[in-house]
Amino acid sequence: MDQNAIEAAVMRRFLQHLDTRKDVQNIDLMTLAGFCRNCLSKWYRAAAAELGHEVSDDEARQWAYGMSYGDWKAQYQQPSTDMQMALFQQQQALQNEMNDFRQSLESGEHAFQATLDLVEKWYDVTPCAFDNGLDEKKVQNEQGQNAGSLKVFALGRLNGFTPEQALKAFGEHYRDVLATPEGTDHQNIRQFMRYGWQGIHFHGVPMMPKAVEAK
Repeated sequence: MDQNAIEAAVMRRFLQHLDTRKDVQNIDLMTLAGFCRNCLSKWYRAAAAELGHEVSDDEARQWAYGMSYGDWKAQYQQPSTDMQMALFQQQQALQNEMNDFRQSLESGEHAFQATLDLVEKWYDVTPCAFDNGLDEKKVQNEQGQNAGSLKVFALGRLNGFTPEQALKAFGEHYRDVLATPEGTDHQNIRQFMRYGWQGIHFHGVPMMPKAVEAK
């Protein structure tokens, strides 16, 4: 069995996985380690199968955990507290809703109000000034000014949106700008179309996930 080839295939799966997961910022490190090792064991089995080798669950877990899964749980994994479970459930619910939101962005009919509703449901917003752009036409938004644009850019920054996804989160306003390329309205959208994330600078921390309470 070509161990190096299997481990290289596992690493490719791991890197692809990192590109898709944006929901782990509030999970404690030991719980996250368990999730990662569990995924690694599954990818190890899949990679081995692709190379023509049958590997059992126990063998894959032995590789991923460096010991049997039962020994690892007994040594490292503590029962989750109510707060940890509440945080995890919040993250899972947000991730599910964010997946639906990303699909809506690609529909061509996404409404700006849907973006504001998502922010209102899941995040606490702290108004702050922010700059948008890199040239002499840079938009300097004062605290409390263009609150909708602040919410879109903060949401996109927190969730790793591409520039195109962030623009689509403006809904009908972005579509209006596309229809009037020579227009002068919606300057935050127009500047972002030119410079993307490199032109966005927040003068503060505009958005954080809502705090949760243990049930």
